[in-house]
Amino acid sequence: MSNQETGRKGEDKACSWLVKSGYGIIERNYRVREGEIDIVAVKENSILFSEVKTRNSDRYGTANQGFPKWRVGRLFLASLVFISRNEKYAEFDREFKLITIDGDRLRMIQIEHD
Repeated sequence: MSNQETGRKGEDKACSWLVKSGYGIIERNYRVREGEIDIVAVKENSILFSEVKTRNSDRYGTANQGFPKWRVGRLFLASLVFISRNEKYAEFDREFKLITIDGDRLRMIQIEHD
């Protein structure tokens, strides 16, 4: 399986899990010059911006280790562009999460920005 296929399947799994958890998916693979957001989802008064990292094995490290620090800044910048283009979400609480998928294990990890 190619890296793209693995990534797409991981994003599909993350979306399914989010929907089961009460989120509505409003955007996938949101790309702007400033960066990319794998999944944008809403739940009540909260908007979630997430990066999904999937690993089939830990041969090249865990999914959590596959998210470099420089991508955090790009995720935050892309979220600002998203909000500026979708003002109805401007007053929503913002969540930033890394969704890691290692085999069958899915975890959501809070992303902090310096």
